Amino acid sequence: MKIAVCDDEKYYRKRIQDVIEENLLRCGVTDVCIDTFSSGVNFCDSAKEIETYHAIFLDISMPDINGLIVAQNIRKYNQNIVIVFITSYINYALDGYRMEAHRFIIKDMLEEMMPECIESLCKKINTHYSKKLFSFIEGEREILINRIAYIESCKHKLFFHMTGRNRRIFTMYDRLDRIENTLMNFPFIRIHKSYLVNYNCISEIGNYRVTLKSGDILPIPRDKYKKIKEQYYDLQGELI
Repeated sequence: MKIAVCDDEKYYRKRIQDVIEENLLRCGVTDVCIDTFSSGVNFCDSAKEIETYHAIFLDISMPDINGLIVAQNIRKYNQNIVIVFITSYINYALDGYRMEAHRFIIKDMLEEMMPECIESLCKKINTHYSKKLFSFIEGEREILINRIAYIESCKHKLFFHMTGRNRRIFTMYDRLDRIENTLMNFPFIRIHKSYLVNYNCISEIGNYRVTLKSGDILPIPRDKYKKIKEQYYDLQGELI
């Protein structure tokens, strides 16, 4: 696991690192690399490295660049990185959740708040970086489950719509029911007989449709709408 800690105060950088390592060890995670950064500018300058981190513990109030701005820059390079804000000011919470922050930890309560944060972070990372081997028409490929935005069924074919800049589509001959069963341990929602959608790729649900972060819009049948919304909010509660 690769983690970044970004805080302008040397004391807190070391303290945050120590508490993270201690709690990862409790969760059985021993293969971990933690890099520390003294400013948001330094972290943002390492654009290629940003893609390699699983999580970042980010101070919000820094003199050179606000942590919320750093988070915006991070999201340009890494949609899957787990962002944990470390702050003395809880009033930043609303803005932080717009950046899809996983947790807010108060600096004076590091030891009390970190255990639950690390436990949930490990579960989330395991989900994000799980892989499966699929036999596509394009060839056999091992893909990250979280890279699947949605799967579409049409005329005995399945179309795997992937996330990423090129938004590739892989195809196979199979039934959506079987693939849904294969992915039952991952946060996918069957919104329609023809669509299986990754919860993490949903921007919003409303007006009998799902809007994805990519901008794609998929229909929800009226008779399933209430149930789909309940599934969505249930997953939201489980994955927080």
